[in-house]
Amino acid sequence: MSETPENVEKRVSGLIRRLVAPVAIVVLIALTALMSLIAIAARGQDDIAARDSVNLMQVVGESLSADLGKIAYDHTWWDEAVVNLIDRPNIE
Repeated sequence: MSETPENVEKRVSGLIRRLVAPVAIVVLIALTALMSLIAIAARGQDDIAARDSVNLMQVVGESLSADLGKIAYDHTWWDEAVVNLIDRPNIE
């Protein structure tokens, strides 16, 4: 039995199709799983970054509040000095 080139070509192309289809399906499943894992990791990183940003802003707010308290305290004493020295002179 001699095979014609067309029969050989059909058999080879059928064999290739039967081998490529499962590999392509496995590759697509693996890519989908990988993309899902990347999306989950990115969401986790976003949550961590948001928490860190909130903590940073709280610390900055507390620092600014403390600085404002110091400035207000200094200005209060300065105002009292101006009143005691200029407006109503008081030696004490």
